[in-house]
Amino acid sequence: MTDRDQDLGQHDDDDAFIFAALRFDGYAFRDATGFDDHAAFERARDEGPDGLTLEQRFALLFLLQRYLYKWGGERLSRSGPEWRLFRRLFVELAPQDAPERYRVDDYDRRWRELPEARRAAAVERASRAI
Repeated sequence: MTDRDQDLGQHDDDDAFIFAALRFDGYAFRDATGFDDHAAFERARDEGPDGLTLEQRFALLFLLQRYLYKWGGERLSRSGPEWRLFRRLFVELAPQDAPERYRVDDYDRRWRELPEARRAAAVERASRAI
């Protein structure tokens, strides 16, 4: 872990990041809609997520979380483009309710049970590191 990674809240905000992302079932959304997460990631990384719907943004947050924490991205620097986009989506979606159709109740509950001050601090740190 680099000093820069520590500055980006290496572990302090992981619960908030994970619960916020997993409260939406991105796999179910992708299967139901044919959402092309690779193309969406490339476009959002290069141009920003403004062209994505709310559900697509939640799906991309979910799928980035899966990649960054479990499926190959664990060793990436938290200052890289994948993490910057993940944090940007987190900051944007933290105050939003997960769309009901794809909401995962257990993670939605965990997200809501995090103290408001802790959620707000995670958003603040993530917004500074975008």
